[in-house]
Amino acid sequence: MFKAPLSLLLLTACVQVDHATPSLERFEQARTAMGTQFRVVLYAPDSAHATQGFRAAFAQIEQVEQIFSDYLPTSEVVQLAATAAKTDAVTWHPVSPKLASLLAVSLDLAKHSNGAFDPTLGRLTKLWRRSKRQGELPHAKRLAAAQATSGHDKIELRMNPPAVRFLAPGIELDFGGIAKGYALDLALSALRDFDIESALVDGGGDIAVSAAPPEHQEGWRIVREGASSTPIQLQHAAIATSGDRYQSIEIGGVHYSHLIDPHTGLGLTEILEASVQSSSGMIADALASMRCVADDEVFSRVLDRYSGVATLTSRKSSITTSSNFPHKRRPNILFILADDLGWADLGCQGSTSYRTPALDQLAKKGIRFTHAYAAAANCAPTRATLMTGQSIPVHGMYTVGGGARGKKENRKLVPPPNVTEMPSEIVTLAESLHAAGYRTGHFGKWHLGGYDTPEGPQAQGFDINIGGYDVGHPPTYFWPYQRQKDGKIIQQLPGLEEGLPGEYLSNRLTDEALQFLEAEDDRPWFLYFPHYAVHTPIQAPKLTVASVEKRGLSGRQANPTYTAMVENLDQNCGRLIQWLERNGELDNTIIIFTSDNGGYGGYLDAGVNQKDITHNYPLKGGKGMMSEGGIRVPLLIQWPKKIQAGQINNTPVHTLDFYPTLLAATGTPSPPQQLEGRNLSPLWTQPNEEANEPHSFFAERALYFHMPGYLEARKGTWRATPAGAIRRGKWKLIEPFDDKPVELYDLHADPSETANLAGTEIKMRDTLLAELQEWRMARKAPMPTPID
Repeated sequence: MFKAPLSLLLLTACVQVDHATPSLERFEQARTAMGTQFRVVLYAPDSAHATQGFRAAFAQIEQVEQIFSDYLPTSEVVQLAATAAKTDAVTWHPVSPKLASLLAVSLDLAKHSNGAFDPTLGRLTKLWRRSKRQGELPHAKRLAAAQATSGHDKIELRMNPPAVRFLAPGIELDFGGIAKGYALDLALSALRDFDIESALVDGGGDIAVSAAPPEHQEGWRIVREGASSTPIQLQHAAIATSGDRYQSIEIGGVHYSHLIDPHTGLGLTEILEASVQSSSGMIADALASMRCVADDEVFSRVLDRYSGVATLTSRKSSITTSSNFPHKRRPNILFILADDLGWADLGCQGSTSYRTPALDQLAKKGIRFTHAYAAAANCAPTRATLMTGQSIPVHGMYTVGGGARGKKENRKLVPPPNVTEMPSEIVTLAESLHAAGYRTGHFGKWHLGGYDTPEGPQAQGFDINIGGYDVGHPPTYFWPYQRQKDGKIIQQLPGLEEGLPGEYLSNRLTDEALQFLEAEDDRPWFLYFPHYAVHTPIQAPKLTVASVEKRGLSGRQANPTYTAMVENLDQNCGRLIQWLERNGELDNTIIIFTSDNGGYGGYLDAGVNQKDITHNYPLKGGKGMMSEGGIRVPLLIQWPKKIQAGQINNTPVHTLDFYPTLLAATGTPSPPQQLEGRNLSPLWTQPNEEANEPHSFFAERALYFHMPGYLEARKGTWRATPAGAIRRGKWKLIEPFDDKPVELYDLHADPSETANLAGTEIKMRDTLLAELQEWRMARKAPMPTPID
């Protein structure tokens, strides 16, 4: 690997220091770890607070040292190398989540840089260190042996549970400076937890000057040793410098760098230097080292994968950018998740009853997916999948509350226990983005735990939570947003205790979200807006309802109050988009609009005794059902910088895909848990590019659904009984877990699921059924059991 002289600066999420506040003091500590000196400079109200921050930051650094240092005989990478040398190529070796997480990033960089960055060069690193000490080139046989045990294609990684296996004996991992960058990222995160106002974390030591942010400005001013005396101002960012200024050596009249050329196994013979700035310390270091090794074409290709990265200096080529870090290159994220909004509930989706001009315009200016699926037919499981990136059998939340719904005498199976709260060890989408420097806001419905406390979202990566708690619907859509019993408040939406009579919930949540956007903070933001609308209770402002009633409704979508709720939702989405336009943020913001499950309707036509509020025609059924009306949802994505306007895509996509898509779009490292979805960006075209056919790994991939519980309807009937489903290409198979027959549909010819082809398309039926069952077995899916 690359033992780069490292200079990393990371600033906390609350970087601005009010110099008029005398209570904040500057504190500094330094310690040696991983072969270098780590320095933490911070502002705190007193020494006790500062001591807590130092202790937390250095604890993270020391933990990373225990995992990644190849100087410590007890470290995890050293022990792993010793174990792997004694086993065969089929053995999986358990590793810690932190090692798996950093290895995943490193292997991804290795793959896309053609090995210019590679975490498997441990034996080459040790051999080159020995040669430098002896002042002579390594023996050809030793060099060949070390090269034979190097290469990212000789190692495999799995994330759940974390484990690696080596396809060639003797491979040793060497993460080099990227591990130091990872340590500093974690140290910064620990400092945030202690509400440190401003902090600089330095690992490597070629920072000649560091000073507090100048008055009336944000950011730290630093000067790199050997660079121009002009200070670089940093805020919420990292800078890494790699090169051979300190460790070049002459052997046989040739100057060699300490940076290893993976093709020769020796130090590079050019005098190189590169500095890279990024939101992540580990990405900054990896790219700085890679810049010294990769050619221009390869490095440019890798650079395009990361938003908000700048090459400050490079003595290898002319690929440079301004030394002022382009924060706004990193996209903002506005994710709007409607509740119970049906696939056919938007004008752009075919509705002639509901007027949704703002969302219709969003579809026109971006991409509209016509075959998008929620992870489940009801709300909480879909939200858990969005936040965890895991499928329902893995996170275990398959329904709301428990699966034993309805009367016991009407159930044929005993549902398995249902998870009702996300475990704290899961790294949520919000936590990943927050660790990468995003400020995060949650406005609306949570429904993922945090019982007996309003801080559920704030314990899972959100800086602010307005309205989110463990219950899945509001007590009422009108202030004071509470429910009382015997004179006591038993339900209250958090953060909304104050308000005005007649105030409507969707309007108020949008007001709060706009305040979040107005905050004076230069960081990119992730605004997660999971509306309560259009979930029950069906309530809307009286004037809006009256306007709907005046124009009149007909057909399947004829509920005036529900219509008013949909149109109010559209208006509030429009308010957010208009703010982005007015403030010049639209081009730099990814906007995603979708729903957590199908609409509450279509039941009567599907033979279910349940009142319809809307209708999902031409799709069959509605919320709670495994049919298309229960799980297919609208999906609109707009990002002017990357997505050509006016696209309509019929590729089947899934809630699982949002987590990896947003990580890729923002250049954010993957979490320790395995993400089961796929990055959607290959499916959209860039501005001024022609649309291409869907990427091959989307065309025939399967989507899976799992519901091992019951959802009741009226008078002893069911919206859902235990079942699973699979969608591949045009085919969809539903497998009931009781004694009902398997269903198979050709959705291209029959989107209403009227003709069951299981009796005629036997080969397709058996193939999909076997694949669905194999998928469940691989994930140890919880299954119902027969009643004794």
